[in-house]
Amino acid sequence: MKNLTVLTCMFLVTTLVVTAQTKPKSKARQPSQAEINKMMEDAMKSEGMSKEEQAEMKKMMGNVMPAIMEQKGTIVNYPTFSNNKELVPAKDAARINAVAKKAIAPSEIGNYAASLYNKIMAKGKPAEIVLVKQVLAKASTANDMNAAAITAMLQGHAEAGTFTGNKGLFK
Repeated sequence: MKNLTVLTCMFLVTTLVVTAQTKPKSKARQPSQAEINKMMEDAMKSEGMSKEEQAEMKKMMGNVMPAIMEQKGTIVNYPTFSNNKELVPAKDAARINAVAKKAIAPSEIGNYAASLYNKIMAKGKPAEIVLVKQVLAKASTANDMNAAAITAMLQGHAEAGTFTGNKGLFK
C-alpha cells in the first residue's frame, strides 16, 4: 500500500511538472523600417521633444541602428553534440609522460606564463592574434582582459578568447 501511495504521488508530481513547462514562443516578425520610424516619432512626441531635439535624435539613431543590426549577425550559434568522444581525444600516455614534472615555484610563475603565452601566440591563427593584440592594447586590468575573453568566446573567436583570458590571469 505504501509503495502504491509513493508511486501515485510521483506520477502526480511528474504530470504537474510536465504540464507546467512553458511552450516555446513563436517568433514574431520584425517590424519594418517604416514601422520603427513611426514608433520612434510617436515616442518622441509623447516625450514632448522639440523639432530640433527630434531631428538630433533621428540623426543619432540613424547611426546606431545599423550597428545594432550588424551585431546581431555576429553572435555565434554553437552546434549541439551528442558524443563526447568527438570532443575529447583518446588518452595519449606517451605525450602525458613527456610533460615535465618539475614543480613551479611561485617566483617562476610569471616567467612561465609569459613563455607559455609567447608559444601560444606563435602558433595561433593570424586573424586571432591581431584580435588579441587589439584587445590587449585597450585592456588595462585583468578584469578587462577576462571580460574581453568571454566576449570573444561568445562571438566565435575561441582562440582569441583563450589567449586573452590566459594573459589576463597573470596581469
